[in-house]
Order: sequence, then structure tokens, then C-alpha cells
Amino acid sequence: MARKDLNSCWIYNKIEGKCTITYSIPEKRQLEVMNCDESIVENLHQKMNNFSLPVGQEIQKISPFILNGGTVCVFNLKASGLLFFYSSKRSTFTQLEINQLSPIVEKFSYSLEASDAFTKQEKLLRNLEKQNQELNDYAHVVSHDLKSPLRNIETLVSWVKQDYKNLIDEKGIKTLNLVSENLEKMDNLIDDILIHSTIEKKSTEIHTLDLSDLVSNTISAMGIPDHVTIKIDKSLPIIQGNSFMMQQLFQNLIDNAIKYNDKPNCEIEIGARTINKGHEYYVKDNGIGIEKKYFFKIFETFQRLSNNPKSSGIGLSIVKKIVQNNGGNIWVESEVNFGTTFYFTLFNT
Repeated sequence: MARKDLNSCWIYNKIEGKCTITYSIPEKRQLEVMNCDESIVENLHQKMNNFSLPVGQEIQKISPFILNGGTVCVFNLKASGLLFFYSSKRSTFTQLEINQLSPIVEKFSYSLEASDAFTKQEKLLRNLEKQNQELNDYAHVVSHDLKSPLRNIETLVSWVKQDYKNLIDEKGIKTLNLVSENLEKMDNLIDDILIHSTIEKKSTEIHTLDLSDLVSNTISAMGIPDHVTIKIDKSLPIIQGNSFMMQQLFQNLIDNAIKYNDKPNCEIEIGARTINKGHEYYVKDNGIGIEKKYFFKIFETFQRLSNNPKSSGIGLSIVKKIVQNNGGNIWVESEVNFGTTFYFTLFNT
């Protein structure tokens, strides 16, 4: 600026009905111009070419500084506003000087647009983060408010069965048992929704995990039916990860393999192989299988391919979200009546 005898510069623009200084040298902390004369802005914007003007009352109105005579050189940045260069020592800028400044201004304009896009992106991300937090908080509140009446209903059902067992016939007992089963299903659904909405928040703690031990402990806690055989391959590695997320990942895949199996002997196999910077895992079963046209649909929330009363329709959606949050991918291979294999990748952190 000193080489061109410039004292200051600023960008003047009209944004959402307010005339504002969006950029200035020297920097002004309070950039909004209170006395906005829209006619001045419109008149200057109509001049598409860059030009020089002596400082008068109109220019002074739209300056963030007190100007002592001199002249301004104005560059129309279109959507970004009007760029003013001010010199108190000049009476005008020649066309040659304006032309010399033009390439510099053009580069500055590109940087300004990129900065503006980045600022908008940052604002959007902050808004999304806020909305996501609000949804998570809402999920906690809803789950708490729903679980309380469910427990109360289950308690009342158990009291009725106990206190009136001599008065209720077999059909009535079956009806009450059906109520209890649906209450349990609703309770599991609420738990799955809560897990799905809070995966990111719960996955921050990272520890060294022996997946062979983790999968074995997960299976022990699940209460596997007698007709189910689960083989854990010795290839499961030791990784850095979040124990809760890994438990949810394998629990949902194992649970899915059991629910969708019509064989008298349900067989499940879990293993892994080393790939570049990580591992590829598989959970294989000999169940009912999945038609190829449904391979992508099964990972969508609340999607079920059969009317299984034990399925919430969220399990595989949780699995996909956990895998993707760990930078991996998940896919399925299956043949109807012969079983399904879920493959997924997890990479070292």
C-alpha cells in the first residue's frame, strides 16, 4: 500500500439488508456502518468497470475511516461488494495505475471467495454439530421417559399374573405373556435407538483390545441358545479401539445370524485376515440367506426383510455406523437358503 501512496482500503457491501464493511486495512473491530445510503451503493455497482473518484460527502458516508480529501479507486467485486483504495496524497488514479492494480485485486478476490466459502462451511458444520447434540439429548430424554412407563406396565402385568393366577385361564395367560414380549421388544428398540444416536460420543475412549477375548466375553454375556455353535478363528487380532463399540459391532452381527437362521443346528464362524494398515473381518452363518437385491437395503435404519418379532430393524444400521466411524467399509455376500457372510474392515488408529 505504501508504494501506491495508499492510506487505507475497505470492502463495502450490502448483506441481508444491511450495508456493512466486511474487510478493512487498518482493521476495524466495529465493521457495521450504521448510516447506510443504498443509493450510493447502487450507483457505484452500476459502474461495472473499475474507476477513480475524488473523496466527497457520498464517499465519506460509506467509509469506516475519517477521510481528509484525496481520492479513492473503486473495484467492483460483484457479489463480494466494492473494494475501495484510499489515498490522501492523490487527486486521482490514472487508468494505468488502475490496470496495474487489477491483477492483484483479482487474486485477492479469489482468496476472498475461498475464505467466504470456508466461513460458510464452518458455520454450517457448527449448526450441524449443534443439531446433532440436540438430537442426542432428545434421544436420552425420550428413552428415559419411555422406559419408565414400560417398566411400570411390566410390573403391573406380573402382579396381575401372580395375584389372579387362579382366576385367569390359559388363554388369558398367553395374552399377558404376549404383552410382556411386546414390552421387551419396545425396551430393546429404545436401547438400539439410543445406541445408534450416541455412537460418536461413546467411541472416543481408545484402549488396547484383544478381539478374541472381547468376542468370547460378548458371546458369554448374550446367552446363546443351545442349538447355536460359534467358532472363533484364532486370527482375531489385538487392536486399538473402543470396547463398547466393538462389543456392539460383534453382538449385533452374531444376534442377526441367530435371528435369521432356520436350521436345526445354527453355525456361526468369526475370523479375520490382515490387510494394508488394518484387518478384514467376517461373520459367517448357515442361515436363510439374503437376496442380492436387498444387500444395500439391510443396512438402512428400521429395514427388515422378514417379519421377525425379535428384530428392531436397527442392528445392522448400528454395525454400519460403527464400521464407518472407524474408517472402514462393510458389505455382504449371501445365497438364499445357504447362509450369509458379513465382511467389514477396520484400520489401525
